[in-house]
Amino acid sequence: MKRQPRAKAMLPAIKELIVIRSVANKEKDRNLLAHELREEIKRKFPQELPPTKTTLVKKISEARNHSKNPLDTHWHLGLLNKLSDYGISHFSADDIAAILNVQHWLYDEAQDAIERIFKKRDDSKKAYLSLNTISIRQAKWIAALHRKIGDDSDYLWMASVYYTYREILSEIIGTPFDTWQIDLLLLKGNKKEFIKRQSYLIDADKKRLGEDFESAFRILASAQQSKECIPTEDEIKQAIKEYEEKEL
Repeated sequence: MKRQPRAKAMLPAIKELIVIRSVANKEKDRNLLAHELREEIKRKFPQELPPTKTTLVKKISEARNHSKNPLDTHWHLGLLNKLSDYGISHFSADDIAAILNVQHWLYDEAQDAIERIFKKRDDSKKAYLSLNTISIRQAKWIAALHRKIGDDSDYLWMASVYYTYREILSEIIGTPFDTWQIDLLLLKGNKKEFIKRQSYLIDADKKRLGEDFESAFRILASAQQSKECIPTEDEIKQAIKEYEEKEL
């Protein structure tokens, strides 16, 4: 019997495109999205054989229904005696201090957002915002990176979000998680170049993937069952409205 030729392996860049579009457009009909994706793949990868519509519908479903990793639930200090359950061997006192500093910085950012909206500083409104959450995976990356990045919590948070995003994306796509090129800048002790390179990579992803990148980035990199790290204006107003209604 004549052997059927094996299908050509899908490029990681095409797999990534499928995941980003699928996650960012969860409400869109799968068949419609599959059609749009096929046309986009033909346009952006003219030398590649585009996946069939059936394959794309399957990949869209897989991306949308990807089982959540326990590492992406929210981090709290009560997990310190359970780190091994998440594949983490140990957090030192310095690691924990760095994680708490990032959370404190995020809390201040949220409070600054309130001040911008209401045009005044109102410490009483801090009651409306819980301590900003990060995921266990982000905490892991903060612990790994803080000795090189230092006490710059904003840079440390952004780095943890970027590594988290790329790691989750690799898990969904099924490709090795390789950060060597950007790691090398840290190994050389070049923090400024590391931050610059990270910003360049994010901007390149934005340009390549369009508006969907922002949405997918926030969805994949944020802790599960928690609010965004820095609430939007509408979220803050809604939270305050709900609180005040309960008080009546």
